[in-house]
Amino acid sequence: LEIDRFAVLGYSRGGLYALACAALVPDRITAVGTLSAAGPPDMPGGFIRSMPTRYGRLSVTLATRAPRLAGSLTGAMRRAGLRDPSVIPRRFEALLTAPADREILRTAGTDFAVRALLEATRQGPYETVGEQRTMLQPPGFRLEDVTLAVTLWHGEQDSLIPISHSKELARRLPTAKVVTLTNVGHLHKPEAIVEIALRWCASPRSRRQLTALRLTEPFAGGA
Repeated sequence: LEIDRFAVLGYSRGGLYALACAALVPDRITAVGTLSAAGPPDMPGGFIRSMPTRYGRLSVTLATRAPRLAGSLTGAMRRAGLRDPSVIPRRFEALLTAPADREILRTAGTDFAVRALLEATRQGPYETVGEQRTMLQPPGFRLEDVTLAVTLWHGEQDSLIPISHSKELARRLPTAKVVTLTNVGHLHKPEAIVEIALRWCASPRSRRQLTALRLTEPFAGGA
């Protein structure tokens, strides 16, 4: 892409990827932030226990202890969704129990949930499970090595990755602050994402590009 320097914002599990950029190639990073970020694998009390929903705990447990079974179940969900898209929103609702998330799921509609799941499993169910397994593996860098200033945005209602994850990251990062998003869960409305990015990016060029950006779907996954 021939992009020498860039800002990086990591969402959910992607938060640690953004922090990895800041730790390993800091001279190329103009700004770094996370949104609803998953914490380190050695969360106090255990990563899996820190997840509020039973479905979330079960998903990560299966991915780490029975990956073949987890892959088969993920593949079956994909096939079932292709046959009957109405089954996919129920999976999202089991993971995202916060009122704010339920409202976004309701307004975004079934098509959004279907596209999100199909995109997540586009390279195959076992690749998706492999990504889940990394949540309990060492990230490959030390959080203490991130010397750049980091802003961690997190919804106070997040029932998938609770705000305690961002607070733990902030505790370990040398220069970081947590911004609590009131009445927000794990999902984020398009206009909210643009507003966060506008406040965060220092580059006038980036701000002009973001102002012209028209997102049409909630922020629901990925780095």
